[in-house]
Amino acid sequence: MFLIALVLVALLSFAGVVSADNYYKGAAPKTNLTGSVTGGVDVQFADTWNTTPVEDWSKQQTWANFTINVPSGSTLKFAEFYVVDYCGSMTADYYGNMTVRLFQGNTEVPYYSPVVVGQPLALKYVNSTGANYSVVSAPLINLSRTTSDYVAIFEATGALSNWGNGNMNVSLTSYNVSGRFDGRFKSAHLIYGWDTPGGSSTEYWINNGNDPITKYIGTYTGNKTVFNIETLPRTYVANLSVEFVAGNSTSGPGYGK
Repeated sequence: MFLIALVLVALLSFAGVVSADNYYKGAAPKTNLTGSVTGGVDVQFADTWNTTPVEDWSKQQTWANFTINVPSGSTLKFAEFYVVDYCGSMTADYYGNMTVRLFQGNTEVPYYSPVVVGQPLALKYVNSTGANYSVVSAPLINLSRTTSDYVAIFEATGALSNWGNGNMNVSLTSYNVSGRFDGRFKSAHLIYGWDTPGGSSTEYWINNGNDPITKYIGTYTGNKTVFNIETLPRTYVANLSVEFVAGNSTSGPGYGK
């Protein structure tokens, strides 16, 4: 997916990086992880929204499937994966919880899974103040809610460091705890980078945030994100990856958005 280059720019942003508004405030994308590798960086996306079967609104369950491609003789330097869960309303406080399990092929990873069991999804969203964050413990390193979306970020370096190549399969389950909590998973994402002895240097930035776009768009400009590339040579190749998450629900317990 990526060329061997002096620079690779990886941007992961949930919702808008072009325009948002000051009616439903969020969290403007900012640099979460940056560094350099002598191998490469891979960004993978899994569409879990269209693979979540709606059989029982008290429970939602699906899979996110990724393929790890770390060349032989290389060392994994970092890995993170992201999960976006839909609570069902931009303003109402419907609560649920989430369980995440990690599999190598069909075998559950014993030292790392379950990643989380019954992680509360019970954050209030106040449009005047923006994103709301929860205190979490490893390997979950960040959990936030903006309008109807929860974004969970997991550290996965330890889990994948000895895999080399193979399938990373993530089991995603959510349960309704109160109200009209929807619980369907919109998407999942995996970003990882590796070092290869004697390889070319590649620099990377991962910028993430959760900034909504709604019909109330006005003059809001706080959603911009910046990549600090002042130290780069004049000639380089850059790859930019952006993820926009949007939804339109006309059935089920949630209001949709």
